[in-house]
Amino acid sequence: MKEHPFGGIHNQWEDQAGIDEAAFEEKTVKYLLSRYGLTKAKWELLETQKKLTGGYKLTLYQFQEHFGSFPAYLVAAKIKDIAKDFTIQKLFKRFMARKIIKYYKDLRETVPDEYRGRLYGMVFYFPYMSRGLILHNGDEHHDGVKIVWHDGSRRLCVEPFDQFLDALPEWNLE
Repeated sequence: MKEHPFGGIHNQWEDQAGIDEAAFEEKTVKYLLSRYGLTKAKWELLETQKKLTGGYKLTLYQFQEHFGSFPAYLVAAKIKDIAKDFTIQKLFKRFMARKIIKYYKDLRETVPDEYRGRLYGMVFYFPYMSRGLILHNGDEHHDGVKIVWHDGSRRLCVEPFDQFLDALPEWNLE
């Protein structure tokens, strides 16, 4: 296990630096199911996925389809060398030129029409962040540490995924 630069802090995601995007997405879905007390739905989601694709991977798309009232449309990305491209210096220099923005825009194109206009976020792996970070187009007016970028007509926010979920409106499954 790689040592944290500030000392003996255990990084539960460090071991996952080598996992692929599908595995990262599946871990994100499992976390959402657990966080919202929906673990019983896991097998139903897996069975649906098996019928659609022949595989047993949990996907955010299936989560969205099953829980259509979830207040945000989420996608997941595992971006190679994200820590090198996503430094404070680079973020303040040319935020929109970062690799993460290209992923965000490309994945946004995959959002089904019925979800367009909804809060959209891309969850991504980032070293030493237990649940990853999220880049989203939502409201940044809640407590916590975040990076917000404005250009007059657009606003993007990067923050810890847990913090984002904490700030979502109360979610009613109906």
